[in-house]
Amino acid sequence: MIMSRKWKHIPVKGLKIALGTVLAIVIAELFHLQYAASAGTVALLTLLTTKTGTVKLIVCRLLSFVMTVCLSYLFFNWIPFPLISFFIVLILVALVLVALKWESALSVNALIAVHFLTELDFSAGFIINELMLVLVGVVVAFVLNLVHHYTAYEDELDDAIVQIDHQIQELLTDIVVYIRHPNSHSTSWGELGKLEKKIQENMKYAMEYDENVFSKESQYYLDYFEVREFQCEILHLLHYEIRKIRTMPEQAEMLAAFLEYLIPYIYEEHDPEPQLTALKVLIENMKELALPQTREEFENRAILYHIFMDIEDFLLKKKQFIDRLDSSQKILHWKK
Repeated sequence: MIMSRKWKHIPVKGLKIALGTVLAIVIAELFHLQYAASAGTVALLTLLTTKTGTVKLIVCRLLSFVMTVCLSYLFFNWIPFPLISFFIVLILVALVLVALKWESALSVNALIAVHFLTELDFSAGFIINELMLVLVGVVVAFVLNLVHHYTAYEDELDDAIVQIDHQIQELLTDIVVYIRHPNSHSTSWGELGKLEKKIQENMKYAMEYDENVFSKESQYYLDYFEVREFQCEILHLLHYEIRKIRTMPEQAEMLAAFLEYLIPYIYEEHDPEPQLTALKVLIENMKELALPQTREEFENRAILYHIFMDIEDFLLKKKQFIDRLDSSQKILHWKK
């Protein structure tokens, strides 16, 4: 699915970059700007970023443009050798931009410096010409990034949530089967690593979506996959701890029954508060049981108790996620 996403968006990105580059050049020529093709280069470089990145990049490029003009004016007029001046300007601009973590603005500033090297013109008219090239490029890129529709992202992320929730249910079902039948064999646990990889890939996809839409609802997907990533870590612990139990104690049926009760409530819209309450009651009931009689019983009971603590963490992580949601996020994502 991730690969299909990648190939699906390549034609759109390619078309947007080509259109933006040509459109910026046409607009620059309409304004009769020198080096009109450079506006296309600025647009191309800016279109490679997300919407959020575009806004940050515009600010960086405009501020660094002022710095490049000032340094070029100073060194090209002070040093009689243009190439040496150009070399010094590039070094200083690069050092400042790297220090500020604005490396993405370096290419455009180098382009502006090349124009000054070629023309050796620092008149107000030529400086305005260079500023217009930058403005045309970034504005075209910004507008094209705004018009891109991201409904497909939402649909794919919603589908991923359903698939991941279902796989977690299957893994919990396997735990129940193993507790009741320790000699049973299942290949599903080998799928846990694949599930974690799928979650991480969807987190990257959710991050790309979040950076391309100016909406607080978009953060929902990223936060949700972070919850599932944490819960997968808990499932790893459960698998390891259950395997350490040499002989399943009678109380293990309490664990199996609770997990069986929990499975239907894994889906995103279920608040885990009732399950947390039931778990607390179960832990209190365990404290009332007769004390273990042998060392092995004691060790197995201790592991079992620790497993219940892990399940509590499993549920608390989702509860914390739900508690942070506002009403608009719940309506948007739970009542489709």
